[in-house]
Amino acid sequence: MKILIADDEELVQYSLKSMIRELGIANHDIRIACDGVELINALKGFSPDIAFVDIKMPRLNGLEAIKTGRDLSPKTRWIILTSYSSFEYAKEAIDLGAAGYLLKPVSPEELSATIKEVADTNRRELMAANEEFEGKLNGLFHNTISYRQAKLDFFKEVHFLGVIIIFDSPLDEESRLKHQIDFCNQVREFIGEYLFSDLRIALCTLPNGELVTAGAFPAENENGKKNFIRYLRRLKGSDRMFGADLLKVTILETEECDNYTMLVRQFKQAGELSMLRAVLGIGRSLDLEGLIGKSKQPELVKVSKCLAALSIAYRQSNYLEFLKTITLFEEALSFSGWSTVDSVFKAAQLFLKYTVEPSLVVERDKDILSVGLKALAGRLLAEKKKSDGSGDIVNKVKAFVEKNYMHDIGIAQIAYSLGITPNYLSALFHRKSGTTFLRYLTGVRMSRARELLAQPDSRVNRVAREVGYYSSRHFARLFKDHFNLYPSYCKRTSTGTGRV
Repeated sequence: MKILIADDEELVQYSLKSMIRELGIANHDIRIACDGVELINALKGFSPDIAFVDIKMPRLNGLEAIKTGRDLSPKTRWIILTSYSSFEYAKEAIDLGAAGYLLKPVSPEELSATIKEVADTNRRELMAANEEFEGKLNGLFHNTISYRQAKLDFFKEVHFLGVIIIFDSPLDEESRLKHQIDFCNQVREFIGEYLFSDLRIALCTLPNGELVTAGAFPAENENGKKNFIRYLRRLKGSDRMFGADLLKVTILETEECDNYTMLVRQFKQAGELSMLRAVLGIGRSLDLEGLIGKSKQPELVKVSKCLAALSIAYRQSNYLEFLKTITLFEEALSFSGWSTVDSVFKAAQLFLKYTVEPSLVVERDKDILSVGLKALAGRLLAEKKKSDGSGDIVNKVKAFVEKNYMHDIGIAQIAYSLGITPNYLSALFHRKSGTTFLRYLTGVRMSRARELLAQPDSRVNRVAREVGYYSSRHFARLFKDHFNLYPSYCKRTSTGTGRV
C-alpha cells in the first residue's frame, strides 16, 4: 500500500510512520510531505492509496492542497488530520471528498481501522476493475466486442505481457481435465494477491481453446510489470500441488507488447511453436524469442513435429498414422544427431512419457526406441475399433460442457485430453452438432443463467460467476444477445417458474 503523510510536525510524521509499520502492512511505501506544496509536488510522481493530510500547514493548507491533489491523484483516499474538532472543518473536508477525519493525537486503533477500511474499499474496487478488464479482453479474443468498445486505455499507455499455459499429463481423460480445472481455480484464488492500481490480470481462453493469462500495466511505471512477473513465478509453481507424475505445466511467454494487436500476434506465434516443447522440455517456462530461435533449426523442428504427431495419433488410437509417424521419426533421428544431444534426449523422453505412454522405456539407441514405439502400434491395432467413434467424441464434449460450464474451459483443453487436435475437434463438433463449440458452451451457460435468475434471492453478478463469467458486464452483453433482453429485466419480471 502506498501511503503519503502530509504534516509540518516531525513528531506527528514519526509517530504515524512508526504506528503504520507496527501494523505490519505488507509492501507499504510511505512518503512524507512537510506542507501543502510538497504534497502537491509528491503527487506528480507518486499516486498514494491513502493520504493523511494535516489541515493547518505552511505555504498551502491541507484543504487547499486536497482541492488540487484530487485531480493529480483521483484514486487517492484522503484522511484529514487535525487538532480542530470544529464541524465546519469536517464538513468542508467531506465536501472535498475526504474519506475520513481523525483528531490528533491519533490512536493506533483509530489508525488501524481507518487504513483497513480504505484498504478494503480499494480492494473491492480493484477486483471489480480487474473483472471488467478480463471480460473485455475475453470479448476481444472471441470478437464479441470491438477494441473501441473495450476501451483498454485505463492507463496512459498500456503495455502487455502474456503466457500460454499448456498441460501435459499421462492420466485418463476425466482425471486430466479435473486437474486442469483445479489448476485454473487455484490460480484464480491467488490472482488478487498481485493486483495493484497499476496492474490488471486476466485468465482467459483463446478461440482455439488455449488457456492464456495476460497482464496490462502502464508503460511508464515498472511496478505493474514487476508485480506481473511475481505472479508468473507463482503460476509456474502451481503444478506442484498435483505431484510430479500427474501433470506438467509448460509456460510459453510473450515479449513485452506495446499494444493489444501485438499481444494477439505473439500469442499466435507462441501457439504455432508450442510443439518445440517436446525437444526443449515440458514443465518449464519457454520465452517466445527462444522459441523463434529454435524454430530456425529445421532438424530440431522436424523431430518436435514427429513427437507431437506421435502423441496425437496415439491418443486418437490411429494405428496407421502412428505407424507412419514412427517411420518419419526414424528418418528425422537419422539426420538430426538427436541421440547425441543429451538435453534433447531427456526432453523427448519426458514428452513421450507424459503424452504417449508412461511405461514406454526410451533408450538412447534409436533402434530400441523404434521397437518400443512399434510395440505400442501393435497395441493400437489390437484395440482398434471398427467405428470411427466421432459421434461418441461429440457426446463426450457435450457431457463435459454440461458438467463443467461454470469453469474456464476451451476446445483445446478438451481436444488435448482426447488426444486430437483442437482444429479437428472444432470442425468435427460443428459438423456433428450444427453449431460451434463456443456457441454451444454459451447456450448452456445462458440457459442455466436464466434458471438461476428466476430464483427469488438471485443477483446478476452472482449468477454471472456461477455460470463461468467473471465480468457481469460481459455476461449481461452475452445474455442480451442470446435472449434479446438484459438479465436485470429477466430478474425483475421472472415468475416462480423462471419464465419471462
